[in-house]
Amino acid sequence: MNDYDFFVNLDNVHLKSFLKDQDKLDEIEAKVVGSQFKYGLVLLGLALLRQDSDSQSAPERDNRENGEEIVDVESRVESFTKAAAAVLLPVVRSLSRLELGDEDEGN
Repeated sequence: MNDYDFFVNLDNVHLKSFLKDQDKLDEIEAKVVGSQFKYGLVLLGLALLRQDSDSQSAPERDNRENGEEIVDVESRVESFTKAAAAVLLPVVRSLSRLELGDEDEGN
């Protein structure tokens, strides 16, 4: 089993922008938002690592034959979490406000 260290940039432009737009957040709520950002990105990174681990145990296929470049999992995690950072907080905050019965409103 591999060990991984996750580094989350809490000075991220998307996090800072979200906090700035939420002018009514107190200090505790701002820390909660920071934690949601940090743990959300880590969970997404773990999901990619799990997918990579599962695909390693599957029968190997050489993607280079299909013209695909082999990209190491660390680069994939970095690239994906960088892209996800822009939408992570609005999604998490919206999901945290859902209540029982809200799923019926979308139908």
